[in-house]
Amino acid sequence: MLALKPWRYGCALVSATLLLLSPASAQDLPDPSPETAPEATDEPADPDEADSDLEEPDAAELDAILRMDILQQASDIEEILITGEKQNTLQDAPTSSTSFTAGDLQALRIEDIADLADYTPNLEINTAFAASNPTIFIRGIGLKDYNANAAGAVAVYQDGVNINSPAIQLGQLFDIDGIDVLRGPQGSVNGRNATAGAILIRSAMPDGEFGVQTSLTYGNYDYKEVEAAINVPLVEDMLSMRISGVASWRDGYTKNQCAGWNPEKHINPATGMPFRRVDEQSTRDLYFSLQPAGQWTFNPGSGEFEVGEVMIQRENGSGARNEFVFLNYDLALQETRNRQVQNVNVRENNSWVLAEDLRDPTGAVIATAGTKVAYMSTTMQFSNSVVDGICILQEPGKLATLDGELDPPQNAPPEWEEGYWDKTRIQPGLEDFAQLKNWTNNIDNWAARMVLLYEPLDNMEWMINVHGTQNRGDSAHLQMLGADSKVEKLGFFETGQNGFSENRAAIRSGFTLGEGVRSVKGIDDTDGLPGQGGGNPFSGFYNSDGIEFIDAWGINGRGFWDLGAVVVTLLYDYEWYDRVVDDEGDANPVIVFPAIWSDSAWQTTEELRIEGEEERFKWTAGFFFLYEQLRATNFFPATQNFRIEQNFNQKLFSWAPYANGEIDLVEEGVIPGIYELTLGLGVRYNQERKKFGLTSSAIASESLIEAQVLPKTERDSTWKEWTGDLQLSYTPFSNEYGTLLTYLKYGHGFKGGHFNAGLTISGGNDIDQQLDPVQPEFIDAVELGFRTRWLDDRIILNAAVFRYWYTDLQVFDITNEATALPIQQLLNGDANVLGTEVELRLRPAALLEEYIGPWSLLFPSLLNGSMGWLDTEFGDFVVTKAVRRGPRNNAIPTDFDYEGNRLVAAPEWNWSVIMEYEFPIFGWGALVPQYDFNYRSKTYLDPQMVDPISMKGYWLHNARIAYRTPDDRIELAFWVSNILEQTYKVDTFDLSREFNTILEVWGEPRTYGVTLSLNW
Repeated sequence: MLALKPWRYGCALVSATLLLLSPASAQDLPDPSPETAPEATDEPADPDEADSDLEEPDAAELDAILRMDILQQASDIEEILITGEKQNTLQDAPTSSTSFTAGDLQALRIEDIADLADYTPNLEINTAFAASNPTIFIRGIGLKDYNANAAGAVAVYQDGVNINSPAIQLGQLFDIDGIDVLRGPQGSVNGRNATAGAILIRSAMPDGEFGVQTSLTYGNYDYKEVEAAINVPLVEDMLSMRISGVASWRDGYTKNQCAGWNPEKHINPATGMPFRRVDEQSTRDLYFSLQPAGQWTFNPGSGEFEVGEVMIQRENGSGARNEFVFLNYDLALQETRNRQVQNVNVRENNSWVLAEDLRDPTGAVIATAGTKVAYMSTTMQFSNSVVDGICILQEPGKLATLDGELDPPQNAPPEWEEGYWDKTRIQPGLEDFAQLKNWTNNIDNWAARMVLLYEPLDNMEWMINVHGTQNRGDSAHLQMLGADSKVEKLGFFETGQNGFSENRAAIRSGFTLGEGVRSVKGIDDTDGLPGQGGGNPFSGFYNSDGIEFIDAWGINGRGFWDLGAVVVTLLYDYEWYDRVVDDEGDANPVIVFPAIWSDSAWQTTEELRIEGEEERFKWTAGFFFLYEQLRATNFFPATQNFRIEQNFNQKLFSWAPYANGEIDLVEEGVIPGIYELTLGLGVRYNQERKKFGLTSSAIASESLIEAQVLPKTERDSTWKEWTGDLQLSYTPFSNEYGTLLTYLKYGHGFKGGHFNAGLTISGGNDIDQQLDPVQPEFIDAVELGFRTRWLDDRIILNAAVFRYWYTDLQVFDITNEATALPIQQLLNGDANVLGTEVELRLRPAALLEEYIGPWSLLFPSLLNGSMGWLDTEFGDFVVTKAVRRGPRNNAIPTDFDYEGNRLVAAPEWNWSVIMEYEFPIFGWGALVPQYDFNYRSKTYLDPQMVDPISMKGYWLHNARIAYRTPDDRIELAFWVSNILEQTYKVDTFDLSREFNTILEVWGEPRTYGVTLSLNW
């Protein structure tokens, strides 16, 4: 009955106003019959005499009358008033939910959906993108998948309309009237089915009166935000408009240590000399010094310099074998290391005698004159070797050969031109780093909305919402943890990535390290090995800036018509977006896994709902339809000797008829001790169809010829399922002192199948199998809870305990194409969840004011606490991944058994506390200080349940103090978030099996600022 609320809420307000103006309730008014009416007289009435004749109720009696009348109305429309503010109807609904008012959102600085998780029990929201693609988990259930076609297990609604694509779920969170978080499967309400829960966002609506609101914010990192809204009555009591918008800018908070890199400004601790400048001449000199015979070449086929190994021959006494020392020049340390190798035979015609001492580039003698030296055909490739030890890690391909620029290779495509090779294979040089920004992870976005509210009749309302969003901020820059996986024990050991170690680079460049916030456990857990990370999550070494480019706009609407017997509601929308993300990808200066993700999609939604209500029965029936069309192109410019372009498209058809109803089993007052006993039943028939197509092409470095490595493949699947819920709610009492509602609820949920869009290179003969859709997931849930309110809502206490049984839960993991790229995939596994939630909201100052008077100001005006506990585990769940050992074509299929592991993004404990005071300033307004903190216990971010892919428990502390004028028109607030600058991870990606790294997404550092809000 959501659509019924604006009009009936207005009726409730009118009724409340009339009651306040009336000296008594309607049933207590004198009978205006002639027998009882006072005689008419020309003399003016004596006010004192009039007062004595008509006895007015005192304040407590009037308050009780008002409260009971509104409670009676609320029982009909599922809505209630709380002292001083409008509160969501869900407090009186038999479901587990958390609601935020507009004031809550402002005071807690909830600026995007992800911020809700800090104050909502058993809610986790993270994102590896900057301004899009939140991954939402409720009670341990969600979807950590960043592919464009991924739709989560938590449904997000804006003004009643389902926003299906994660790319546009964050853009319109401004000028909000309120947000509701519903926990548990949504089997028969809110349009589309969702197995984990739903988030309902309500935009602020026009109120028919002229008014302006604005806020200006400035903070550290040069943070600037402007938000404004204006209400304009266009036609009195019929047509009104609200226009609002927000724009935000902020510098980045992560230092790119490679920006403007100049090796000559940094001393190499190994030599005491500046690092070597990387240019053509210095590179030639280096190779000549490593190969005295001058026998070195540039191989156009592989794009790598090949240098012959120098061996020193020594007699071993027997004459049967020769013993040699291989020259191994460590470019990271810029020093020569020798390692002895035995049992190597050398042909005589490949050896010669040195005429003079052989020295390394530092001048140290490697072999004296007269020593026999041999050159073998075996070569060392320096493409993965460090050149200056910090940012220039591989020789730039644009150096080509000593003989000149690289000629077009044989069978090169017609569009090949000079420099083409550089664009697909080179590593960055000094000129590339010189153009980089010093700071990354900035903000640059805006959003706007226009809402028209048309009320042609007293019983009819139409709303149209036109909105748009644009983002030009940085794509998220991650941190790397050098780690290699072990096949035998499924653990990790520390390593570098393609010759790069962030920890070593930080030490050698003289940058200050942070605390040791990361580490890799030893395989046997007997000793801890230091992680190959710099230890500072706000400092990194990157070779590109990256950008997240988003344009989105849409129009949605809502209309309802109250026909008396029934109310008809219509919801409709059209949403469109275009997104390009230039992703640095690997969190180090080597070009390992960069990507350009681009996608565009549009959706349309229609929902028709009819509602009716009798004395003891109310019902809802409706039909929901969603169509979405998506196209995506993902480009990997230089990955494992390939330039890969992947294209996929998806069409989604989803429709569902649904119905639900509630019946009061016992008439009020008939059975003593039972105030209300209600049975609810809902059912929905879900049908979802997806048409999916995928193709991929690649250019191999050996030929530069484009080949279709994955032929265009199309799939078409349909999933059907009945879902629903059954609930019994019992209200033992509801009076002027309080209300207690208890409920027992069963729900069955369903989420449609999914096509994995990560496959880029053929993995063998199982392409068809890899492109088969992931099976739909199913949930059976039981929940027992109560919701209470006491003493004019000065005390609100809610609690719930629940048990989930999941079949074929869709779980995100990173697997490997055979000897190729790591790919994001959804897999099916069973799971079980047991948990509880408790929420307590107190107004201590209001509770104690009657007893201790002004001393009540020493107590919080608001004290809000919440707690969530989860016990989760996977059931039958085994995943096979390709784990590389040695050369890339040597991948060992390895089973990873996740049975018994905790679910992803499901901390065992999470809780938060909010304390707010209000101190009047002698008629000049009030000071409103607020402090809040929240805690998350250890959270695993990957099904493997291992430490490097987890976040240990952490606390976040925030504070705010505001000055408000007496009329609440002006507020000046100073705020600080993450006071103690806690470092914490919000996501990780395990690429250790192929790229020797674990990528980490870290939360924001301490931020602080001031906000000026004006209302008139």
